[in-house]
Amino acid sequence: MSTTTVLVFLLLVIMSAIIAAARRRQRRGRTAQLPRARGGRVAQVLRGVLSNVPTRGTPRRHYDAVDMVLTPTEQQFATVLRDSLPAAYDIMVQVALQRVVTVRNPRRGQPWRDKRWNQISQKSLDFVVIRRADSKLMLAIELDDATHLQANRIARDELLDAIMHDAGLPLLHVPVQSHYDRLALQMRLLGYLPS
Repeated sequence: MSTTTVLVFLLLVIMSAIIAAARRRQRRGRTAQLPRARGGRVAQVLRGVLSNVPTRGTPRRHYDAVDMVLTPTEQQFATVLRDSLPAAYDIMVQVALQRVVTVRNPRRGQPWRDKRWNQISQKSLDFVVIRRADSKLMLAIELDDATHLQANRIARDELLDAIMHDAGLPLLHVPVQSHYDRLALQMRLLGYLPS
């Protein structure tokens, strides 16, 4: 075989491999990336070939954004809660419990290897009150609706109460109501928040 024939054959093999890789990337939902070449005729040919690689439909999506973080009941309470707090405090909603408490002296130095981590890793708090000046955690609030009367929720609430007590953070349970008395809630909050 002549040198030219060998070079053309190698070029075809390389181009086939690049096209196959681009197609695999497209099937996985990624866009085909054109190789970065310095220039020249080979680079132009490769770009031309790869820009014509057919796509196979819309890339597959794995996630969807939720419509809203809070339920309408929680939104109603959040509005009253914001109005009830002194100006020096803010609220955070749906905070992962593992962002509020951590495992003390974790097994093998890594919290996720400790069984206590499993107790907090999949739970969240409805509301957390923080001090604006330094983001210090002041109080956690759970809004208790009818589901909190179910046996599994009662057990979860008892565990949550024990964890928060052990961590030294107050947890306030507020039953869901059709109308919240802002002044009564404000008085209740002031017992936990220094002026």
